[in-house]
Amino acid sequence: FLGVESGSQETLKKMHKGLAVSDSIKAVKVLHENGVIVFVGMMMGAPYETFKDIIATIKFSRKLADAGADGVQFSIYTPLPGTRIFVNSLQQKALFTLNWDYYDLLTPVAKTRVNPALIQFLAVYANHTFYLYKYLRSKLKISKLKIPERKLELLRNAEKYIWKRLPYFIRGTFIDLPKSMMNTLKLYSKRANSLRNDLIDLLVSDSSKIIYYDPGDKNRYFKIKTD
Repeated sequence: FLGVESGSQETLKKMHKGLAVSDSIKAVKVLHENGVIVFVGMMMGAPYETFKDIIATIKFSRKLADAGADGVQFSIYTPLPGTRIFVNSLQQKALFTLNWDYYDLLTPVAKTRVNPALIQFLAVYANHTFYLYKYLRSKLKISKLKIPERKLELLRNAEKYIWKRLPYFIRGTFIDLPKSMMNTLKLYSKRANSLRNDLIDLLVSDSSKIIYYDPGDKNRYFKIKTD
């Protein structure tokens, strides 16, 4: 599993990933050539991300497919409790729900530069079209990838599994997704009155007792308190 996250260099910089877009392609190629099944994780919906950045990430996932990536998971940027981004989102009143059932990395929970329902749709679209892209290129003999023999059997089994689960994917796309998007829009429309100041203060206080950001520490994200 590779946490590639984005196809936008600017987004990677703001995420503090510490790598270049080209590094991900090189890593995928090396793993593929050595017979390793490569599953990449992509992220969309960060508060600083634009629609153009999201589209760049979707297009970049296809370059990763050409380099040898076998699977992908597009997740939605989610400020999880106890993290620095959760505290920031609370203080900026960006969160529009505290129902933890929605904090599944598949459902938008925070206000961003792109409509959350659109992000939700694009995540599903990106996931499905990645596999369709790989399938069509392999069947039409367009792909120039040489697949190591040790990977072929595993990939054939994965293809059988996808065909078996196709009815579930169709239902999820055409029935469940529209319902979920409508619910997201409903939550988003009520965001102005969703969080009281006293609740925000309480959550920020509780979160800081668990994990805090230390500017002088080598870990630039968060650190567990031991006292």
